[in-house]
Amino acid sequence: MVEANGTALVMYRMNPGTRFAPHAHPVAELGVVLSGRGRCRLGDGSRVLDAGDAFYIPPGVVHDFVADDAAPVVMLNVTVPLQLDEEPLTVENLTSMVTRLTAPKA
Repeated sequence: MVEANGTALVMYRMNPGTRFAPHAHPVAELGVVLSGRGRCRLGDGSRVLDAGDAFYIPPGVVHDFVADDAAPVVMLNVTVPLQLDEEPLTVENLTSMVTRLTAPKA
């Protein structure tokens, strides 16, 4: 995990069948499944996420994730402390955040 100014970049490696219990947090969460497959419940709905699928979870929304039993899941998640209706989230903004998070410390 890399964290700076309330923004965090996390790589999750989940064994088959691993579950993140339902939870919510006060920040927006964006992510991409790099490998494997699982099911994400978001509020009242759910969907299967395969390798290459991206997702967005608004602040305060209850969600969980269950890795498929067939193979491990690897996900890259970014949490950002912003309200998307106040500061638009663009590829440029997200790239800038990730660059700041991963830059070597001076």
